[in-house]
Amino acid sequence: MKQNDIVYIDWWENNCESGLEKVKKFFPVEIPKIYYPIINKFINHNQLKNFQENYYNISLDIFSQYSSVPSDRQRKILMENLEVVFQVLENLESVEERINLLEKFQGSEQTKSKIFTLPILNDLLNYSYTNLLSLFIKFQEAIENSPQSNVTLTAKIIYLSGKKRTIAYQDVVDIFSSNIRNAMSHGGVTYSDTKVIFKYIENNQEINKQYTYFELKDNLYKLFDALSGIFVGWVRYLCDLNVDFIRLKDSDLSQETLDKVFKLSMSTLNIECKNIQVINIMGDSTRRQLNLEFTHPNLDIDSRIYFALQSAIQMWKESQLENLQSVCISYTATRCMNSFIRISKEIITDLIAEEIDFRQALSIIIENNEIMISEANDETRNEVRDLFQGYTDIFVEGSYLISEIYDSSLEKQKRFVANLYLGDIRKKNLMKNTVIEAVEQLKVIENFGSPQNRVKHGEMEADIVFLAIYENKFRRGENKEQSSDNPNFIGLVQYDVDKHFPIADIAMRGKLNKQRVGNYEFSWNTNLK
Repeated sequence: MKQNDIVYIDWWENNCESGLEKVKKFFPVEIPKIYYPIINKFINHNQLKNFQENYYNISLDIFSQYSSVPSDRQRKILMENLEVVFQVLENLESVEERINLLEKFQGSEQTKSKIFTLPILNDLLNYSYTNLLSLFIKFQEAIENSPQSNVTLTAKIIYLSGKKRTIAYQDVVDIFSSNIRNAMSHGGVTYSDTKVIFKYIENNQEINKQYTYFELKDNLYKLFDALSGIFVGWVRYLCDLNVDFIRLKDSDLSQETLDKVFKLSMSTLNIECKNIQVINIMGDSTRRQLNLEFTHPNLDIDSRIYFALQSAIQMWKESQLENLQSVCISYTATRCMNSFIRISKEIITDLIAEEIDFRQALSIIIENNEIMISEANDETRNEVRDLFQGYTDIFVEGSYLISEIYDSSLEKQKRFVANLYLGDIRKKNLMKNTVIEAVEQLKVIENFGSPQNRVKHGEMEADIVFLAIYENKFRRGENKEQSSDNPNFIGLVQYDVDKHFPIADIAMRGKLNKQRVGNYEFSWNTNLK
């Protein structure tokens, strides 16, 4: 596959997405297309776009001092360590998601620090920072022709800041104290109402370093932005050395790294290929399916179908897998239900041969029930509530506990599913009355709907409530089997305003004693005394 062979991605980025020209001009050198999706993240993502340009320039200055190493050797070192580059990007993206959560979390600064700030700092130091230093060390080893075995973060910092280094790594190694990282890793962190105290040993002396919660969060931003700037420098270095898709594809990369390269090649600015996997259909190695998973920016149905068909054709041409029967494209997004389209080899080969068009292909797919897709949910949502809202347990002391409450509502039906624990209640009539009381409690609580799917939600009463009933709740989820042989399992109950009782306990049918009372359908354990 040549650099410009994926014509539909070029067309998509030019006609269905914005910002391509800005991506192309991000560096003052020609940028191989394989890096467009990465660069777009550092232009548009909430946190990554704030990378510190001075650290980007520091990185370029360091790279310019690698001139004693031949270009081919520089390229070889970089490609041999491409997996480390990918690991840094993955860590930065993961941290970005958690920083977004940190900014939306509505709690005290101390709670934010315990749940978010400190764990994020620790991850950045252990992964992104450590891996970036490892990349610099690989090139320094080539300059000095002296392999190193610097395992710990502190050892890497000491090595790069050594007096004999002719390249100025000091700005890189001074980004953050390894002592703080060691304090976090070895239990040297305590909290007060306003501060975090880090305790560590330096030069045989115990040091206590204090930060206010706001100072700590500020240091997190500084570290993240600095590391992002250094990473952007490494992407520029890949471009300077012309490490394009052809070089990557034809090089001796590990399968794991090569898979990541192919995922990048199948991505656009805003549609990201998250996984490529080959599976045996029903365990039969003579019938295989290629699965591709994408995230997307809440595209409409027609756009997802078009992109799926094009991706299936491209991967069919590229993979050359034996016994391949179908390609399945799945999608996830923030405001769409998960969706998939499965395209058979007959459809793909007919499309390639131009014996059918996309419209005809879709008709066959629909006829064969090989598609599940729905429109994006365009209702106004409260993002903070969607992220953090849950349903608290309903506890009536000495009577019952409703726990693990789940909103399973549909567009025209408000539904709850939950577990009910009755404790010491043993008499069946008392159980029945208690179950009805629990349903009455649960059906009137407000539900909040779903950002991915438009469903009935609000303060109205639920149309349907489905409960699994147990004697006791166990910490580790033990004794949850819905079986007549489980002494902890009492039964199931379904409340339905319309008395249709749509939630069928298929696996248990015929194994429970059913009883209908008004709007309630009880299914009791046959061994219940």
